[in-house]
Amino acid sequence: LDYGVAGMLDTQQALDGSGIGYFGAGNNLGEAVQGKIVEVAGLRVGFLGFMQRWSGYVRDYPFYATGDLPGVPMAERRLMETTITGLREQVDTLVVSFHWGRNYSDIRANQVRLGRLAVDLGADIVIGHNSHNLQGVEIYRDVPILYSLGNFTFGTEGSFDKLPDPLWHHGWIADIRIESGRAAQVDLIPIATNNRVVAFQPRLADAHLLRGILELVNAPFATSMSEQGQRARWVLNGRDPNL
Repeated sequence: LDYGVAGMLDTQQALDGSGIGYFGAGNNLGEAVQGKIVEVAGLRVGFLGFMQRWSGYVRDYPFYATGDLPGVPMAERRLMETTITGLREQVDTLVVSFHWGRNYSDIRANQVRLGRLAVDLGADIVIGHNSHNLQGVEIYRDVPILYSLGNFTFGTEGSFDKLPDPLWHHGWIADIRIESGRAAQVDLIPIATNNRVVAFQPRLADAHLLRGILELVNAPFATSMSEQGQRARWVLNGRDPNL
């Protein structure tokens, strides 16, 4: 919606033409909160997306879907309650995504509040983005909240100089294994995404940086993740079936 409704519709048409599913936006509020259900190996996985409320966007930009107006769903409690609980009944696993937080920053209190609310309402996995840099992981009620995967491909150089430690200048690729409808294992693979360094070609981060990244971003919740080569791994109940 940085390019208006026409940009949103053009994106949807391109995805439809390529057979790629999407969620979290629509021509009206009903479409925006409809979500997406994908069936994989007999498992019905549902996806929902919300955008944090920012007063500037409410005041200056028509980003949020309301009634018959196109846009994205606002991450507010009443809408989350009806939407998450509604899709929860239709799927085996529910993934809730948030556009939240502050650019080039660590986790903010509002992210924690919304992420935990999504879990309380029935989310099995919570995945966030918007900060442009990776953020840490919280395990809440045995559910992983990945506060930000950061950038993957991104079309500007960005403002990573706002972050004092270059360990922040990365994103995550999340590889999640689901068992009995729940996230049983989460692998996070760090990638270098600072375009002033990688020239718009994201690549795997240097393996020796992984431990420092984990210590930096997981400190707020003391989340324990093991190092498996270039991956950081969390397993439900601490049991790793691969070892």
